[in-house]
Amino acid sequence: MTKTAIDVDDVGGPAVPGCWCCGDRTVAASLLRLSCHQEVGVCFRCVDWLSKRKREVERMTRAAPPGPWWRRMQYRAGFNGC
Repeated sequence: MTKTAIDVDDVGGPAVPGCWCCGDRTVAASLLRLSCHQEVGVCFRCVDWLSKRKREVERMTRAAPPGPWWRRMQYRAGFNGC
């Protein structure tokens, strides 16, 4: 079985789109496409998992609070009093 330039198998019709995260074969309408890379499609289940993972990473990497320079330095040094 070989593929041509338009992504069609010799045996069947056009290739079924799949999720780039889990590999689940699904209809193209249920895949979320990335704006910069339209070839990348992610299913809704993986979108939910990726958003949870994003929140976990954000919680692990705390940002310094806004304020005067010396307060930011105290926060980074660990003298925040919390």
